[in-house]
Amino acid sequence: MALAVPLLVMMPAGGPAVGEALGAEPSCYGEPATITGTPHRDQVKGTDGADVIVTGKGFDVVRGGGGADLICTGRGGDDLYGGGGADRLNGGRDGKPPDADSVTADTLVGGPGSDRLNGGAGLSPNRRGFDDRAVYSDSPSAVRLDLAAGVATTGRDTDRLVSIEDATGSPRADLLVGDRRQNDLAGQAGRDRLRGRDQFDRLSSGAGADDAASGAAYNIVFGGRGDDTVRSGTGADEVYGGVGRDRLAGQSGNDRLYGEDGRDFADGGRDTRFDYCRAEVVVNCER
Repeated sequence: MALAVPLLVMMPAGGPAVGEALGAEPSCYGEPATITGTPHRDQVKGTDGADVIVTGKGFDVVRGGGGADLICTGRGGDDLYGGGGADRLNGGRDGKPPDADSVTADTLVGGPGSDRLNGGAGLSPNRRGFDDRAVYSDSPSAVRLDLAAGVATTGRDTDRLVSIEDATGSPRADLLVGDRRQNDLAGQAGRDRLRGRDQFDRLSSGAGADDAASGAAYNIVFGGRGDDTVRSGTGADEVYGGVGRDRLAGQSGNDRLYGEDGRDFADGGRDTRFDYCRAEVVVNCER
């Protein structure tokens, strides 16, 4: 029998029991649930052992705890934390939960161990998810993440990423690489390397001396605090150096380069198009 958990939203008097709210036999990855939620906003905490946690629609916060947990949430923007052990997290279908005004996305944090993070599907089989994010803010090791390959390594652990569009790195020297979808890649402290690919990307390198480079299409790139090297792609990009002595480099598109605080160098690139540059040292800029 599944264990009912304390919830933020109480069921109305005479309403269905917790287990019945999700159907007769809720399961996750084929395993029967040991802990279930409701179709409302739940806060769920697992045990020190291996749990199978299933929640319904709504904005849920689920923490697996110790053990190799299976966590499956329903439609809506959920926060999933695996905890210790080799966990499998599934954020469910993106969409508009009953108590929300707009479509929401999921945040997945695997924790220690080799995990599988699945952001879930979009509103229909032909639509991608709404920017589900893998987060490594508490990782004790640097992260090497490639969304195209669907893999992230942290020390000895390897996570599998499915339907993940965005990523946040660790406080260490990370490598974050996007895929052919729209990505939002965010570094933190440490000497990070961020690489966009072929769609509209947003790259934020964070603190530290970082190296960020966008791909094709229109991109927005932020250098953050530190002496950064920030390069645009072949599209019309916006590049911001942030605090520090930054080097900003445009390419073949109509780029806009902003050095911001610090003594910065901006190079619009060897193209004949219109580049706009604001920095202490400017070359190859038409304005």
